Amino acid sequence: KGFNRQAQVPSRIPAVMAKGGSCSTPKGEAKAMGGGKQQPQQRSGSGSPQEALGGRDRPAGEGSRVLMERKAEGWWSDVKSAAGLAVFIASFCVMAPVLALGWLAVPYAFGAKGMAAFVVVYTISQTMIPKWYSRRYKDGPIHAPIINTLVTYVRDFKVIKEADLDPSRKYVFAWHPHGRMFYGFGMLVGLFSSWYPEIVASGHDIRGCVNDNMFRIPLLGHWLHLIGLIECNKRKVRKVLARGDSVGVIVGGIEEVL
Repeated sequence: KGFNRQAQVPSRIPAVMAKGGSCSTPKGEAKAMGGGKQQPQQRSGSGSPQEALGGRDRPAGEGSRVLMERKAEGWWSDVKSAAGLAVFIASFCVMAPVLALGWLAVPYAFGAKGMAAFVVVYTISQTMIPKWYSRRYKDGPIHAPIINTLVTYVRDFKVIKEADLDPSRKYVFAWHPHGRMFYGFGMLVGLFSSWYPEIVASGHDIRGCVNDNMFRIPLLGHWLHLIGLIECNKRKVRKVLARGDSVGVIVGGIEEVL
């Protein structure tokens, strides 16, 4: 579903599965688990996911460690978080539809000539204006407040990393469920440099997969590319993996939202 029923990744690519709560739940817990080839899992008495790693991606440090922890900070913090999240949701739930459907009003406002001009400009923006990714922008002061808004939405949670990953390998990060928004997945992609510095230090990165239709919206598609997102189809996913980078997928896809 998350691959539009077409993108199938070879089984030799290790998978890292992350379990996150729906964004409708104000309290949640995210937990990352590393895995390799599909093999029967052998559970130990402790039940730790590290036992399923097969000795390949063992922790470089001593045991599990907390990457991020947040606790309630009072009612004023909740008010600021709610206000920030309201702006964030409005940006996607209001501005995105306006950008996607606003062109329908062009013929009424500017006539046939205006519609023709719009079609020409839109075609140029989709075919001739380059779309690129900038890690400096994603980790910088402009985009960081968006990620911080996502983080402050959930209270009393921890992100526990139980194993460092082998930077010489490439991974498919599978996230479930999607939720009404993309809270957990947005944190994974946005904070990847902090959560998996061993991958970033080797010159590789993660590219998050988003429904193809989002990239056809004027301006929004260019911004999604800028923060490291790609179209969720087999061709794009294989291209990223061939470069040595990893990909992140919400396995339920847009059907879980609708």
